[in-house]
Amino acid sequence: MVSLINNSREFGHVICAEFLGSDMQTFSSWKFYQFDNLDIRPGNWQMPYGTETEDTKVKIYEITGILNCGLPDHDLVPLVTFLIKENGGVTKG
Repeated sequence: MVSLINNSREFGHVICAEFLGSDMQTFSSWKFYQFDNLDIRPGNWQMPYGTETEDTKVKIYEITGILNCGLPDHDLVPLVTFLIKENGGVTKG
C-alpha cells in the first residue's frame, strides 16, 4: 500500500505497489498501479511532482492483513519512503 502526500498541493492519495525484486530502497524496483492505470509514474495525477515548497512523499507500507470490507491493515512504519522533487527527480526520503 502506498500513501502519497503533498500538503502544498492539498493532495493525499493511496495506490498500490508491487516489489519487482532487487533493492527495496530503489524507486525503480517498484511498480505502482491503481484500478485502470497499471503503470503510475511521477508526474501522473496520482503521483504528482513536488512543488517549490514541498516534495511529494511516497510511503510504501507492507500489508499485514485485511480488515472488514476488504480494507487493508498495514504496518505503521513504512518499508521505504521516497520523495518526488519539483522537477520529477526521486530520492530516498
